[in-house]
Amino acid sequence: INTVVSRFQEDKKAVLIFDCCHSGSIVDLPYVLTLSPVDGGVRKEKVLKPVKAKVIAVSGCRDSQTSADIT
Repeated sequence: INTVVSRFQEDKKAVLIFDCCHSGSIVDLPYVLTLSPVDGGVRKEKVLKPVKAKVIAVSGCRDSQTSADIT
């Protein structure tokens, strides 16, 4: 996934949606936004991954979580 995304040109836009287990950082992007379930706040963390295109990735859970619908 990262190989494909890193080849996107600067004028391209993409929204990637992953509803799968352990998908929190499935795409290495320059920034990580995390929503806080406690106070609803947003935390922005810069991770310095070069991507030329405008890419938004939405994941179903964090790296340490599963996206299971049933137990």
